[in-house]
Amino acid sequence: MGSTMKNVFVFLIAIVSIFLISGCDDNNDSENGEINEFIGLWKVDCYKGFSGTFDFQSDFYSSDIEYYEDENCIGNPYQSLTRTASVKYGNQITTDSGVVATELDIIVTDGDSEDVTLDLIYRDGNKLYAGQTSEYSTVRPTDIDFDFYWIRVEM
Repeated sequence: MGSTMKNVFVFLIAIVSIFLISGCDDNNDSENGEINEFIGLWKVDCYKGFSGTFDFQSDFYSSDIEYYEDENCIGNPYQSLTRTASVKYGNQITTDSGVVATELDIIVTDGDSEDVTLDLIYRDGNKLYAGQTSEYSTVRPTDIDFDFYWIRVEM
């Protein structure tokens, strides 16, 4: 995977993480800490050459992403990826911009190795946001990236 594609994937993971964390509240209805406001299907129609869906559940998420040569997602995608990862919702924190987001850990397992990305999520109505990414996925963001968001898919 090229450097640009890796950066986009890390960015997507970070955004997903922020999205999951920011909308949490302390009224969890289940013993396993299920966070109902994040659970469901979310989509990105087109953002900087990729589009896709993200299905968040209480302990995992799956994504189907298509990458395009054109930043406006015109034409056929040159790559499609399906990813699944475990997620753990953490504490609520007040971000640098003042919104209350939820900590999110994204755990990707590949054989015996495990890669953990630390992120934030925040829900505002039908939009789900993730944390601002850096080159280090082992450092949790301190703010939300309001330029990128997922839209809730109503079922």
